Amino acid sequence: MTHASSPLEPDAFARFYSAQLNRFRARADNKGLNALAQALASITPSALNHGDSGRWTQALDALPSVQPSRVELSSARLIIGDEADLQGALSALEFRAQLEAFIPWRKGPFELFGVGIDTEWRCDLKWARLEKAISPLVGRRVLDVGSGNGYYAYRMAGAGAKQVLGIDPHVPYVAQFLLLQHYLAEVAVDVLPITLDDFPERCGAFDTVFSMGVLYHRRSPIDHLLQLRDCLRSGGELVLETLFVEGDEGYSLIPQGSYARMRGIWFVPSIATLTAWISKAGFDEVRVVDESVTTTEEQRATAWMPYESLADSLDPNDNSRSIEGHPAPRRVVIVATKR
Repeated sequence: MTHASSPLEPDAFARFYSAQLNRFRARADNKGLNALAQALASITPSALNHGDSGRWTQALDALPSVQPSRVELSSARLIIGDEADLQGALSALEFRAQLEAFIPWRKGPFELFGVGIDTEWRCDLKWARLEKAISPLVGRRVLDVGSGNGYYAYRMAGAGAKQVLGIDPHVPYVAQFLLLQHYLAEVAVDVLPITLDDFPERCGAFDTVFSMGVLYHRRSPIDHLLQLRDCLRSGGELVLETLFVEGDEGYSLIPQGSYARMRGIWFVPSIATLTAWISKAGFDEVRVVDESVTTTEEQRATAWMPYESLADSLDPNDNSRSIEGHPAPRRVVIVATKR
């Protein structure tokens, strides 16, 4: 699929960031959140310099302004509106073409005004595995690190969270979130194109912090865990989801090249090593709540993400091994409490 370029100013996407930051600042209702909002107002995220930001801005500006007749944030497929809501604005086929401009869609699934978006990841399956194992989110302030397009953030809101802040430095995924938010402006969810490195030290603003699919991309996993701890209030809850391999305490796979075709994978620890890291970083009540083998039911190529996916990452003769010969991807969810 090709996209026409546009002569938009280089910082066109910055106005969306500014609007998001203002929304977040207006909802800040404790000392930590106010300090965070003030710190973020003083920086210019490097993600705003993304070369395609003008294209995303153009695509967002072209979205129809229609009111969804229904919103379902607690269903497996997040639902926004019905096809009939588009009447008088544009056809369902025209709206589908607008959504296709945001390909690849990795996290989901969604249904927007009757158009189903079959994303690469069936994130509803992961959410179902962890939802009952964590503390209820009702009334909680939640941070979602590596939130992508906000699917999980909206599920958190659907579970009763008071406020959800997602952070992800990848502008294409933030643009997808902005598309969703265009129709969900009243929901207390924001996603900003920043990282934990942009946070003030020991902000302690959140009741629950999620880090899902992030730890193995960090060169220093314990530093990442310390950053997550600093975002939590005393007694707050960490929900960590990451890759693991079998092994004793102290063992971690360190892929020298790619791992299941993924680049930038630094450490894939054993569960015993992972729980030791979490305890070392200042958490108590460390407990494993789920272990799962990643399957092609949960992660696969689709019309909305038509590139390589899990099936291309496994040994064609032995699905228990990655294409590089490592153990195939397995994921664990661990819940812990800030000491």
